[in-house]
Order: sequence, then C-alpha cells, then structure tokens
Amino acid sequence: MPEQPRIVPFEHYHSYMIEVFGYLEGGFSIGVNPAMALPVFATYGPAFSGFCGPDFLGVAGVSLSWRGVGDAWAFMTPEGTKYPLFLTKGVRQKLVEIAAYYKLHRIHTAAFVEFPRACRWCEALGFESEGMSRMYGPEKQDVIRYVRLFEGGNENERRV
Repeated sequence: MPEQPRIVPFEHYHSYMIEVFGYLEGGFSIGVNPAMALPVFATYGPAFSGFCGPDFLGVAGVSLSWRGVGDAWAFMTPEGTKYPLFLTKGVRQKLVEIAAYYKLHRIHTAAFVEFPRACRWCEALGFESEGMSRMYGPEKQDVIRYVRLFEGGNENERRV
C-alpha cells in the first residue's frame, strides 16, 4: 500500500533539503525566496512541512509581523506538485488553525505576476487579491498582494 502524504512540524533541516536535493528547479513559492529566506522565515512564526514517505513535498508557514497580522509564505517542490489537493487543503486548514491560535485578523502574502500558478494557488488557499505592487521583487518583478481576513482570529472569515 502506498504511503499517504502527511503534514509535520517544520524542522530547520527541511529548508536545507530544498537546496541539497535540488528542489528549487521546478518548484514554486509564494511570499518567500526559498533559497535565501526559509531558515529565517521559519524562526518568526509557526511553520510546517509536507512529506510522502521520504519525499519532501513542501514547506509553509506564517511569520508573525505584529499583533494580529501574519505574513504567509510557502514553497512547493516539484514532488509536491503531484499532491495539489492534499497540500492545498492542508495549508488552508493550517492557516485557519494559525489564525485562531495566534488571534490573527489578517494574513497576507505575495506572488510574482510572472508565475500565474502561484497566483492561482493563493486564490485556492482562500486569499483575495489586494492589487499589484510594481517592481516589488528583488529583480524589479511585479507581484500581486493577497490577503485573507479573519474575524477575531477564528475560522469565521470576514469578507470585505
């Protein structure tokens, strides 16, 4: 029987797996440059990883910017793209849990315009577009800023 994918708490060696095993090629991210920032981002708030057997599927988390506000980030490996439904449902659920536990009323993120797959994933995760930020990225890339609002830091989302 094939192993089922699972979500586990993030451990720092997970970020090194991305580079060591060459997961940067063919993967995609939101809100973070995985090669440079994952070890740092994961120290500023809750984070989790996905695995299926020994295969690393991705990593995601929320950096706690200030009281009530979090900055979501994620990286999905090429292997992770084989489990889009599992990862989307898992990350959506974790966002709700994180918002409730940390009493967040806002979680935001960004995705490069040039990667429509990442933009679609943000929307599948329940984020709504707040508009484009021009020349926002390190190479002057445009990004779409996304937000997900929570009423009182619980699962009852507020739509604006």
